Amino acid sequence: AVGEINLRGAKIGGQLQCSAATLCCTKDGSPLNADGIEVGHDFVCEALRTAGGEVRLLGAKIGGQFTCSGAAFVNEGGVALGADGVEVGGGVFLTGGFDAAGEVRFPSSKLGSQFVCADAKLANDGGVALMVRDAAITDELIIGDVQMEGGVDLSGAHSAILDDDLGRRADPLGSWAGVRPLILEDFAYGRFDHRANWDPVLRRNWIQRTAGFQQAAWEQLIEVYR
Repeated sequence: AVGEINLRGAKIGGQLQCSAATLCCTKDGSPLNADGIEVGHDFVCEALRTAGGEVRLLGAKIGGQFTCSGAAFVNEGGVALGADGVEVGGGVFLTGGFDAAGEVRFPSSKLGSQFVCADAKLANDGGVALMVRDAAITDELIIGDVQMEGGVDLSGAHSAILDDDLGRRADPLGSWAGVRPLILEDFAYGRFDHRANWDPVLRRNWIQRTAGFQQAAWEQLIEVYR
C-alpha cells in the first residue's frame, strides 16, 4: 500500500493483524496511524515492512500482546515506531529479526507483562534508538541479542526484573556495547533475572557506560545487590 492507513480512534473487539505487508509513505507522513486505537486482544505486526514515515500508536490501548516479530520499520533520522503512552494488557515483543531505522519510542507506556527486545537491530545513529522513559513494566524488561546503534533511554522507567545478555556474548557488554548514550537515571528494577550476569565487575562496567555520572543508577545497582 502507498500512503497512510488511518486507524485512529478505531475500536476493535478482537485481534488486529497487520502482517506480511509492505506500506510506503512520505517521511513526514505515517504508513500506519493507529493513535488512540482500542484493540480487545492482540495487535500483531509480524513481518510488516514500512518505508518512510512513522508507525504511530500514540495512546493506544491493547488488551493482549503487541507483537512486531520480524517487522522492519524504516524512517531514518525520524521516529520509526511511536507508541507514547500505550497501554498493553500483555507484553511488547520486538523480536524475530525486528529491524528499526529511526527511533523506537515507548515513553510513559504501561505494560501488564514483559517488554522484550531480542534478536533485533535498532539504529538511530546520533540519537536515541530505544526510548522507554517513565514506562511501567509489570514483569521483565528483556534486552538480548540486539545490535544497537544509538542511545537507550530508560530514565524513570521501572520493571520487576531486568534480564540482559551482559557477559554472554563476544563483547562482555553484550547488547549494551553499541549504546551511546545510555541513560539509566531513576530506572528502577527489583532484581536481575536468574539467567542474567550478576558479576559486579561487569555490572560496574555497564553503569560506567552511562552518559555522565548518574547517581540514582548507582544507588539502584547497590540496592539490588544488597
